[in-house]
Amino acid sequence: MRNRATDLLLAVSIFAVMVVSITATVDSGAVSVAGEGLGSSCWVNSVFGILCPYCGMTRSFIALGHGDLLLSLSHHPGGILLFGLALWIFGAVVISALRRLPPLSSRSFFLPVVQTVALTCVVIGVFRSLVL
Repeated sequence: MRNRATDLLLAVSIFAVMVVSITATVDSGAVSVAGEGLGSSCWVNSVFGILCPYCGMTRSFIALGHGDLLLSLSHHPGGILLFGLALWIFGAVVISALRRLPPLSSRSFFLPVVQTVALTCVVIGVFRSLVL
């Protein structure tokens, strides 16, 4: 049951992220939801003044939520990978639940796939911060 609960938590979280990515806007680099600015969400950038490996990921997701692939790439090239992973997880969780298959989070391939995509995004982000 715990794995099914994990799957449900993943699906709800991903759904919330997707809703925010569709409803949020980016103006001059600042993220807003319903007209309210969110300020800087990256504590690494705020504290140390450097780009963290995931800097730009929120703006990348928002651009993807609005269907702007090129803008997404300019904010963070790894955003497309992470966004795609999120969509795949959401779909797989829903299909697993509907077909009464084993929970996605309990399958042997799940964690390595998530870790590989996350590490790839970190490598892209580190490379990006070294080049910028």
